[in-house]
Amino acid sequence: MLKKLLIIVLIVLIYNCKEEKIEVKTGTIKIKENYIKYKPDYFSKNYFLIKSLDDNITYSSRNLIDIGNRLPYGNYKLIYSSYYNIENETEFKIDKEKTTINYYIDSLDYTKVYSPLIDELGENEILNLIEKVNGCVSFYGRKMNITKKGIDYFFNGKKLNIEQFRLLREFEFEIRNLDLEDYGCTYTHKFLFLNNSTNDFVSANDQSCWYYGFSYLMERLNE
Repeated sequence: MLKKLLIIVLIVLIYNCKEEKIEVKTGTIKIKENYIKYKPDYFSKNYFLIKSLDDNITYSSRNLIDIGNRLPYGNYKLIYSSYYNIENETEFKIDKEKTTINYYIDSLDYTKVYSPLIDELGENEILNLIEKVNGCVSFYGRKMNITKKGIDYFFNGKKLNIEQFRLLREFEFEIRNLDLEDYGCTYTHKFLFLNNSTNDFVSANDQSCWYYGFSYLMERLNE
């Protein structure tokens, strides 16, 4: 009798193991691409990777759409590149039904130590800012002059205030780091800072239709 009872218990346990399913909880994730200074009118990069810190699984932005923007509960890392050839990482956790992650595509650390051409400009020197546009239906260019007298800086003869000088200096730093070539825009936007005396220069090509740094700068310098 005892033997029969043990056999019955064993059968029940085996049956329950087969029927038992492990439930994997998942949550919806929303990835929001944001901008600190330069929001495009129509286009965005909108490309990123999500790496699971619990499993050896990596999801692309396309993969995420295919699985309905849902991921298993756990720890993850968002990996994305900014406009400025810098790979950024943000860790997050999915432990509820809805999770929103914000990332900033134009983030840049302006406090990084470097030697801007505008800071090294002498009183008898001219720092040219040259813009050129090459495209299917447009081709133009212009050259602007930056000069220094005493502690004051001038843009095309107009004295810059502290805020305008800061923006101009930041723009030079952006050009040093800009990484938007080969993105398929119908035109190429070229930027060049050139010291006429030392021939030191900083340049970049923008082929993205995303970067509005130059337009933003011109608006602020003409205020």
